[in-house]
Amino acid sequence: MPQQTIEELYEQALVRKQNPQIGSYTDYLYQKGLDKILKKVGEESTEVILGAKNNNEELIYETSDLLFHLMVLLVEKGISLDDIKDELGSRLGKKSILHERANWRGEKKMKKTVQALAAYQAELPVETVKEKYGLQHLARLSANESVYGPSPKVAQAVRAVSDNILGYYPDGQATELRDAVAKLNHVDPQHLVFGAGADELIELLTRVVLEPGSNIIIPDPTFGEYAMHAQIEQSTTKKIPVNTADGHVDFDAILDAIDDKTAMVWIANPNNPTGVFEKVSAIKRFLDKLPASITLVVDEAYYDFVDEPDATVAPLVTEYTNLVVLRTLSKAYGLANLRVGYGIMQNPLYTAMQAVRLPYNLSTYQIAGGTAAVLDQEYLQKNVQRFQVERQTFQEFLTQNKFKFYESQANFIWIKVGETKKVGQKLLEQGFQVNDRLNPEWIRIALGTPEDNAELKVAFLKATKQ
Repeated sequence: MPQQTIEELYEQALVRKQNPQIGSYTDYLYQKGLDKILKKVGEESTEVILGAKNNNEELIYETSDLLFHLMVLLVEKGISLDDIKDELGSRLGKKSILHERANWRGEKKMKKTVQALAAYQAELPVETVKEKYGLQHLARLSANESVYGPSPKVAQAVRAVSDNILGYYPDGQATELRDAVAKLNHVDPQHLVFGAGADELIELLTRVVLEPGSNIIIPDPTFGEYAMHAQIEQSTTKKIPVNTADGHVDFDAILDAIDDKTAMVWIANPNNPTGVFEKVSAIKRFLDKLPASITLVVDEAYYDFVDEPDATVAPLVTEYTNLVVLRTLSKAYGLANLRVGYGIMQNPLYTAMQAVRLPYNLSTYQIAGGTAAVLDQEYLQKNVQRFQVERQTFQEFLTQNKFKFYESQANFIWIKVGETKKVGQKLLEQGFQVNDRLNPEWIRIALGTPEDNAELKVAFLKATKQ
């Protein structure tokens, strides 16, 4: 694709303004790679952005929306919004117009911590990718979903819900699901908070615990939503690198990073995207050293895939009031589309979380389907065993071919490939959609069916020129 000039991008952005349903300016500019154009920000590039447009007062006014989104991109590169506004305003010679319009779009209407957030990049639809690359089959291995789907009993339960309920609110306490989950995990039903996936619970926990100026501590890399929601709540994030040799969390370094502003520590276990599992004994030792004023959230989204008997810290919730355990039915249970998650916690967090969550955040269909999934443990365990076998087989393949990877206990593997985007593109062209957006050198591949995994090995060697 030929490179586009700033002026061409600008004209296309004006067209986009007439079609707001397509997406925001910022999303559009990201798609066009304008962040790359602006990678080196200086006097010359600023003049180019404004060039040929600063003689028309009307266009300057109309362009201020676009300029604001350019500012957002620049802020992500570490340049303060105020500095950018002053610089662009002085160059325009219309500072008052620019400030008035920018304030209307940003400062008076949203948190400064939200202005620089980028929208989540979801996978392209399967049919779109197949058509683009002329594929008969596409293995979607990018979002850690279960290729086996949910128990057949889930669809039966959802279909069995009467149409008569549509005009009424659902059970705000999700009683049927609450009882099933409590029995499965041997926990008090009044220690469970339900949400639309674990994502909603992450959002609510940060809303309850974090205050402006506080901070959280996370391993690096890990699931991006922890830092994102901390930023929304005007908190900062301290990232502690995992052990480079094996990917394990450096608990001692986390303890050393704690200060009087630290409010939360997040541990995904197994970790996403590394797949590395921390033993319960290691987390308990960490808890014993962690100040009781700091909330530890252990996100066990992938714990069902662990092949060790002692895989969850849920029993410790009764011992530590500052411990929260998160679970989801989106992964091993195969219910990613239904959006059901839950948290296990004591008071005072339980009461606070119940107060801030929406009163009817799970529909009757989610409650019925989620309950059916939880009750069918035979189906769950059958699929978990399939994943464990395929995981072992694929990791043996990686070892034989001398790839660096972290030993995974999840349904995905984190592999060092060098040029991630290049490898990801070559795999996509061969019919394998993987996650190449997380790191420039490491790629995350979810496990598929045995047939897909066998073909993936051949495609992977080709993509990496092995």
